[in-house]
Amino acid sequence: MKHTRLPSLDALAKAAGLAGGLFIGAAAFAAPSGAPNAGSAASFDAFRMIGNLNIFDSTRVGWVDDAPKVRVDTISFVGTMDYDKGRLAFFDSSDRSFRKALHAGETIADFTVARVDAEGVELTRDSKSIRLLMGQQLRRPPGGDWAPAAGGARAAPAGERRAAAEEAPVPAGASDILQRLMAKRQQELKQ
Repeated sequence: MKHTRLPSLDALAKAAGLAGGLFIGAAAFAAPSGAPNAGSAASFDAFRMIGNLNIFDSTRVGWVDDAPKVRVDTISFVGTMDYDKGRLAFFDSSDRSFRKALHAGETIADFTVARVDAEGVELTRDSKSIRLLMGQQLRRPPGGDWAPAAGGARAAPAGERRAAAEEAPVPAGASDILQRLMAKRQQELKQ
């Protein structure tokens, strides 16, 4: 007959005390202050932190914030294209309805496209004109009005690009192909 050792009464008492302490602590944590603990059901809100901080959850995407998200509408001028039917201006936006390719005279948001050229687009609204260069944006905060965004990317005007290309020296030790390509580019810019 094999003898097995039974856990001591001290170990059982410690385990029961620990389990009871955890149960009482969880009930106290779940109960709002000033509310009686007896018979009250813990709400999910009391345990929301556990789900938010669970690093072992493979579907976790970060802290769950109940605050409403502030959405700022943007319209970005992303480029132009010469086409048989005229020049097009391309716009991208956070709102799907403002993602458009427009000719002069067409509208986006409250603006009418007055002119499209290689460097940018001119938009008019209420007899006011706004010039957007490639990469610039219009922003509209909630309840606000459209305004050009501060900063943002700006394309250099064609004259500045030509001057920079003409001044670019051929690097010393450049391959024959690179030298020919740079010479050809300079000839194209002079035309």
